[in-house]
Amino acid sequence: MLLYAVLTCYGIGWGLPSHADDRYLFAGEPWPAERLAEAAAARLDPALGADVDVDPLAARAEPVVLNATTTGVAEIVRRYRLFTRQPDEMITIMALSGMRPRALQLDPRLYQYGGLFIYPVGAAIGACGALGVYPVTSDPAYYLANPASFGKFYITARAFAAAWGLVGIVVMYELARRIAGRGAGLLAALLFVLLPVVTCMAHEAKPHLPGAVLMLLACLLAMRALDLQRNRDWLALFVCCSAAVGMVLSALHRAASFRSRSGRTASTRRAQQNEFPCTQHRDLRPIFIRATIGGWLVAGAIYHCSPTPTSSSASSPTARAPQQFPGDARSCLFAGARRVELTPPAQPVLLFGITGGVWALRHHTRVALPLGVMALLLALQFVLLGAGKPDEYGRFGVFTNCALAVSAACFIAVTASRSRALATFVGIITVAVCAWTTAGYLAGFRADAQRAGSRDRAAAWIAEHCPATPVALTAEPAPYGCPPLAFDRTAVVLYRLSAAERPIDAARRWNSALRAGAATVPPLLVTTCDDPAAFIAAMGAPAWTDTQIFAPRPPWLPPSRISWANKPVVVLHR
Repeated sequence: MLLYAVLTCYGIGWGLPSHADDRYLFAGEPWPAERLAEAAAARLDPALGADVDVDPLAARAEPVVLNATTTGVAEIVRRYRLFTRQPDEMITIMALSGMRPRALQLDPRLYQYGGLFIYPVGAAIGACGALGVYPVTSDPAYYLANPASFGKFYITARAFAAAWGLVGIVVMYELARRIAGRGAGLLAALLFVLLPVVTCMAHEAKPHLPGAVLMLLACLLAMRALDLQRNRDWLALFVCCSAAVGMVLSALHRAASFRSRSGRTASTRRAQQNEFPCTQHRDLRPIFIRATIGGWLVAGAIYHCSPTPTSSSASSPTARAPQQFPGDARSCLFAGARRVELTPPAQPVLLFGITGGVWALRHHTRVALPLGVMALLLALQFVLLGAGKPDEYGRFGVFTNCALAVSAACFIAVTASRSRALATFVGIITVAVCAWTTAGYLAGFRADAQRAGSRDRAAAWIAEHCPATPVALTAEPAPYGCPPLAFDRTAVVLYRLSAAERPIDAARRWNSALRAGAATVPPLLVTTCDDPAAFIAAMGAPAWTDTQIFAPRPPWLPPSRISWANKPVVVLHR
């Protein structure tokens, strides 16, 4: 737990709003907060959801200049003063800003995150304000003038999400211990701390890590319920499943997977009445097979009816992320399966996790059944919705990665019973690879926290070499999608013609305009992407003369694929 706390605190202040960007955001003196507050007032529309853009750019036929007016500049700068470099963190704070507890106005206007995440975060922020830890006020001008104070809200939300990891360590230990003993439990707890996806989600104000921990706890309760057949265990299981749904809406289908209670026989009921654990149980493998096949059929039917994955909000930051959906189901499934390769479990965890999972389901069916069913259903969902998603989509595989870590720990523990030397070697390799991969994520968080990340280096290069050059963008300017620029002087032109268009298509349009010699085309294009080399190659024959790629440093560490911290920035200059 101490190691987890250290890793979580390392770089947890990454990507927060502050005055540090003012040197790039303004060509002259920074604008006063009152001037910026005019744009912020538009966010307080009670009729719109917290994750809905109040002024979305409609589909159009030509690129548009975003900062041609004072209001446009103020709206852009407001994002850099209040948002972080993670595009979804701000929606929780926006939801809280529209609530008035004293007036019983408790509707968060945000329904993809559950109340078990939003309300405790709001309570924690309110408590910090009451205790004088930091100021809490309803005046947006104050936070526009003091963005660092607003950044402390994000720290509070991140700390709440990260605290659930401490519960996850205990649950991981118990899960593996029940299957393969104490040694497997200790190794599973260590792997949980070192999993790259856990490290990533512990640094973000999002409910996915708490939701995954609640699902792991539900699996542990299901093991107890199947083993002891006590009503209080089933009740605790259903409460835990409901809590997982209350944390994040994507956990809704988890509760349906624990219907194995109907498998109790008359002998198990009699044993329960005698208050003794049941020693003779029916074979649960047919239940496992039926539950798995049923889950695949239901998910396949839903996928067939909705061939194009959609976001819960068409105007949310996630929906504006780079996406490409293949046209047919076969290519979608193939692309989704390929996405599994880019998820952040270390390769030994993936390999030994699958092997250990097969062994556990065969030899310890009763205790391994709940975890196996849930892992398979989550993997199926991940594959079906993974086509065309950017690398950061891998954060949704946190539960499956944890299940693989439990299985891998059990496999190594079983190997130790036959060859202690081999198990030690395999265990060291697995832990080392996890730690090495996690180091890449921690380096990215630390670089952003110190204002030395890729976006900061790109902003410094543009300010030095192209201070007033018009810029073409492939997405609306925001801290997560564009390095800070002098928006009060530098014209920024959005080449993306609709929210559904891919950024690569917008970049190709800019490149074609350069090649055609259009007089109004900006000579500079700035974009963030997961794979700069692939992005540049996909644009076609270059019509530019200078390419600057600001990749994460140090280059010898593995890339932090799913993290928004230190995301690569590409600058193309004619």
